[in-house]
Amino acid sequence: MRLKPGELCPYVYAESAGPQADATITLTRTVFDAITMEKTTFEKEITSGNIKIQGNRDKLGELMGLLDTFKGGFNIVTP
Repeated sequence: MRLKPGELCPYVYAESAGPQADATITLTRTVFDAITMEKTTFEKEITSGNIKIQGNRDKLGELMGLLDTFKGGFNIVTP
């Protein structure tokens, strides 16, 4: 994923295409979906080995601290 102000998007990184990442986090789409649906947490999946982190592990905590949390169940479109 690439993080820019107001944007977090999937990104395929070529090693020769610029500066190295502070951390590389590897997980499956299934694990990512389970985390976003609050069925599990990053911490649990890291402990179970389903998420691999290369580089500075503290950067994941820094990234998570930048993200907003909100309650689901709100109306996306109102009448």
